[in-house]
Amino acid sequence: MPISLIKEEQEHFLRVLPILLKKDEQFRGSLYTILSESFVKKDDFSELKGIVKELGIKVSDLAEAQKRTETKVEELAEAQKRTETKVEELAEAQKRTETKVEELAEAQKRTETKVEKLVEAQKNTWTEVKKLSDSIGFGLEDVARVVLPGYLKRHLNIDIDEFERRFLFVGKREVEINLYGEGRQNENEVIILGESKGRIYKREIKRFVKDIKSLEKALQKPYIKLMFGFFIHPSAQEIAKEEEIFLITSYQR
Repeated sequence: MPISLIKEEQEHFLRVLPILLKKDEQFRGSLYTILSESFVKKDDFSELKGIVKELGIKVSDLAEAQKRTETKVEELAEAQKRTETKVEELAEAQKRTETKVEELAEAQKRTETKVEKLVEAQKNTWTEVKKLSDSIGFGLEDVARVVLPGYLKRHLNIDIDEFERRFLFVGKREVEINLYGEGRQNENEVIILGESKGRIYKREIKRFVKDIKSLEKALQKPYIKLMFGFFIHPSAQEIAKEEEIFLITSYQR
C-alpha cells in the first residue's frame, strides 16, 4: 500500500475517533478495555521500575557476595597451601628427629660398650691392686713379726714369742686377725690382737674396731689392740686413742 494512502487513513481515523468516542459508549468502553490491557499504566510502570531496581540491588548484593565467597575460597586455598607446607616441614623435622634419636641410640650403645670395658678394666685393676696389697700386706706382716716382740717388751712389758695369722669365729661369722699372739704382761696372760696396714687412716681404725667388738664375747683372756703400718695418718690418732688402740710404725723401736 502506498505511503500516501496510509497517511490519509490515519488522518481519517483521527477525525472520526473523537466522534465515535462521544456517540458510541460501547465503542468507548471496548477501546478503553483494549488500551488498559495492551499498555502499562503509570502506576504499574512505577511498580515495575521499583521491582527492577530492587532486583538490580539484589543482583548487586549477590555479585558482591559472590566476590566475597571467591575471596574466601582463595584465602582458604592459600591457607591450605600454607598448611600443606607446614605439614611437609613437620614431616621433615620428624625425619631429622628420628635420625637424631637413632644417632643418640647408637652413641648410647657405644657409651655402654665403653662403660662395660671400663668396668671390666676397673675389675682387673682392683684385682691387681688387691694382689699388690696382699703382697705388701704379707711383707708388712713379716716386718711386724720381727719388730713387735721387742717393741711390746720395751714399752708395755709384754713377753711374746711370735705372731701368726688366725681366723676366729663368732657364730657363723669369720674374723681374720693377721697379727695374733699370746703372751704375758706382769705375769698375767694376755692376747695381742693386731692388724697390719700399709697406710692407716680413720676408716681403717673403724673397720678394725668393728671386727674386734664382734670377738669380745668369745675371748677368754684380757687383750691388747694394736695396728702396725708404714704410715699413720693424723685422722687415725684421735679415734685410736678413744678406742685404746696402739698405733705402731715400722720405724719405731
